[in-house]
Amino acid sequence: MIVCTNIYAPNEQTRQMVNSFERFGYEMAILNAEFPYGRIFNNLVQLYRRAATGHQTFIYSDGGDTYCQRPFTVPSDRLIWSTEKQCFPHVHLANEYPTPPIETHWRYLNNGGYGGSLALMIEFVDKYIGKLRMDANCQHETMVAFLKAKKDGFPIELDYGCELFQTIAFDPAKPSKGKRIDKASFSIHQDENGVPKYGGTDFIIRRGKVVNKLTKSTPAILHGNGTTPMQWVYLL
Repeated sequence: MIVCTNIYAPNEQTRQMVNSFERFGYEMAILNAEFPYGRIFNNLVQLYRRAATGHQTFIYSDGGDTYCQRPFTVPSDRLIWSTEKQCFPHVHLANEYPTPPIETHWRYLNNGGYGGSLALMIEFVDKYIGKLRMDANCQHETMVAFLKAKKDGFPIELDYGCELFQTIAFDPAKPSKGKRIDKASFSIHQDENGVPKYGGTDFIIRRGKVVNKLTKSTPAILHGNGTTPMQWVYLL
């Protein structure tokens, strides 16, 4: 397995991301493609094609705001995508999604983490996405492609149980009245002195690991989607 990512602007969060995977001995392939999103995605696809010559499986993890908290494996017979609470960027497509087989708040595709078979990833891109325009959103194109592929019976799924991927935005689900919030995620995660500290309701911290209270899983990769602060994670 190989871990793939793109880092266009190195900083403390990208350093934390890389170190979190390397400490478990994972081989990494790091691109340095710059925006727009279409360019980054197309470069990642070329990376997957090269990686497929020497690897059977892969994982993509967002280079700017993800963190690996435990070792993991990915399936070799299918693709699996991260999930999030919001149907972004198209709320009207929410009813097009399959009904989750378990009780979960994380039911919509998030493009900040995915993995599985490299051969299937290349097939998925060639059949359902193609080469993107420079002004592509990427989340939109992947969401639409997933919904079509799922209807076609393509071996692709969402991580409803957050076993592998865990987005952490919108925790709590709604901001407290009168409280300053991050408009994207509602999540601040600081104590009264401004020191990073988990302050949500979705997770518990057990032996230095983030555990999902609803699904009971200990996810492998945490993702601060929606500009959710990650500093509290680094201090665990």
